[in-house]
Amino acid sequence: MNKLTASSEDYLKKLFDLQQGKGSVQVKDLARLKHVKAPSVVEALGILEDSDLIEKRKRYARGIELTAKGFIRGKLLHDKYETLKRFFLVLGLEEKVAANHACGIEHEMEPKAMKRVERLVAYAEKIPKSKRGWMDERIGQEGLIMKK
Repeated sequence: MNKLTASSEDYLKKLFDLQQGKGSVQVKDLARLKHVKAPSVVEALGILEDSDLIEKRKRYARGIELTAKGFIRGKLLHDKYETLKRFFLVLGLEEKVAANHACGIEHEMEPKAMKRVERLVAYAEKIPKSKRGWMDERIGQEGLIMKK
């Protein structure tokens, strides 16, 4: 897998998410979501094209489409982000804070660490929220509380 920058990964993930919701994605859709101008999007798309993650199209008139490789990579990025966000939600953070933290570290997570986070989240989510008091006793607003 080619190493993409965090910015390129963000574009790929946004493309994946948009395609799941509406199918055809236009440059203007990405520009609006990313709060950038169309030339910035076109530049980012060039990097994704060079990595064979999106179909090559002249000016993307018919929309931007992920290749099979792009779909798989986009789904992996999407799933990684969602897992990290769920991790922070399990810790009791608010939705927006959890989303910001997930976005901040998703590009740095090694596969082995990600697998462990996935298993931890799956385990923690099996515990009803009403029975997660043990977490509150050990994890407070300021971090770990050392109790004996």
